[in-house]
Amino acid sequence: MDLSDTIEPRSDQINADDLLAGPRDVTVAGVRRGNPDQPVEVVLEEFDRVWKPCKTVRRLLIACWGADGSAWVGRRARLYNDDRVEWGGRRVGGIRVSHLSHLDSPRTVLVMVKRGKRQPVELLPLPMPAEPAEPSTPAEPVDLLDVLEQRGLSMGQLDEWASTTGRPLVSSLDRDGQDKVAAWLASSKADAVVASLVG
Repeated sequence: MDLSDTIEPRSDQINADDLLAGPRDVTVAGVRRGNPDQPVEVVLEEFDRVWKPCKTVRRLLIACWGADGSAWVGRRARLYNDDRVEWGGRRVGGIRVSHLSHLDSPRTVLVMVKRGKRQPVELLPLPMPAEPAEPSTPAEPVDLLDVLEQRGLSMGQLDEWASTTGRPLVSSLDRDGQDKVAAWLASSKADAVVASLVG
């Protein structure tokens, strides 16, 4: 039973408390302008509230993904609660990023954390989810008469072989049965039988 929804704060945005249970991988569904205090709002597929990244995180995102917010759509980030984040001299926690998609290798970015103080932040590549495999198209049935011609055999020869091995006559099989015989006959598995009949 997942109880994480019972501790979600009432807000129009996600915040550090949403990540108390651990980091979350999120997918960018859209980016839009916010207000002067929080100028960027990132719409996420996994939340019904927006993510308003702080200036430090915005610098990281722009350094790695570029300044065109529309290009961020479809990209992924791993968010975590960094309890070292301070506000007004008190540790209150804040949302930070540890991994980003569309990185070929780990990336270290120097960001301003306090006036006159820069700090290196390492971001690791976040793999994109594997695309679902396309459903395989069933192979076209092999036509039995075409295979017989290619193999230099007649239906009579095939029926004779079937009767001597206790199998039903191929000519008496339904379409599905004849298709299976045709597929077998066209494969290397039938080479020995074909050689004995042709020879």
